[in-house]
Amino acid sequence: MHAYFPAILEADETDGGYVVEVVGTGVNGQGETRVDAMREASEILQSIIWDAVADGEPIPTPGSPSDEEARRGALAMIQATVPAAAA
Repeated sequence: MHAYFPAILEADETDGGYVVEVVGTGVNGQGETRVDAMREASEILQSIIWDAVADGEPIPTPGSPSDEEARRGALAMIQATVPAAAA
């Protein structure tokens, strides 16, 4: 099963490159390109989901960006695979 998580993608004014925040999960990614930042956030989120399933913990649920978050950067979606055991 796949779940889709909203994320805010924006330029990193301090260090250059891009940062991604997966809404409501505490997951952040960064990279030199938008793709790199999204890939890093996706890999971290996927790892958190699989670790939660292995530990019998609840998996993160997709959040909804606030109006403020939506104005900060571009809205993107990150797809994550949720193991059947957690569905």
